[in-house]
Amino acid sequence: MIISVNTLLSSIGKSEKAEKIINFCHGLIWVKKHIVYGAIAFIWIVVPACEIMFSALTTDIVKGTCVVFGVYQSYAMKKSIGFFTLFIAYILPLLLLVFCYSRIIYTLRTKVTLLS
Repeated sequence: MIISVNTLLSSIGKSEKAEKIINFCHGLIWVKKHIVYGAIAFIWIVVPACEIMFSALTTDIVKGTCVVFGVYQSYAMKKSIGFFTLFIAYILPLLLLVFCYSRIIYTLRTKVTLLS
């Protein structure tokens, strides 16, 4: 069952506070398309590109066997790939979560102060 905003407002009595609550809830549901497209592009392009780069740099044939992610040209290369993997796999997602949740909290605080 779909209830339009106008039907809901007429049943409540068209109070200004009810309109603010409906607009607040409507703003929480919709996600902007460019945010979704950016997240999809990041996941489907950046992460596989990093994996292909790392596997190409660390793959070699040792005694007739292909060794993937096991042969490093130097100790510095091994440490830099480890640091980059740590950054991409753990630190960057943590920073993104902190940023997104801080934006959510900021938006909720501003909308709650408008409602009261």
